Amino acid sequence: MAIPRYRPEQFVDSGWDSGTPERKARFVNSLLRFIADDFPRERFTRPLYMGALHARLLRVHRALRHSRVLRCAAVDAGEA
Repeated sequence: MAIPRYRPEQFVDSGWDSGTPERKARFVNSLLRFIADDFPRERFTRPLYMGALHARLLRVHRALRHSRVLRCAAVDAGEA
């Protein structure tokens, strides 16, 4: 199975040191190789772990922010 390669041009800079297009592409490519190779323990490196952790925390933050927006909208509408 061919593993797609992502290039920095496919990502947007987030403005954070960890969010440069180059770092994002490097993380995604490492993660895809790790998955394609059936999750070898020796390749679950600290950078891979930190990238996965950061991505997960970002999703949680967005979900919480979205949830708060929905709760505020419900209160404004008299539904809460």
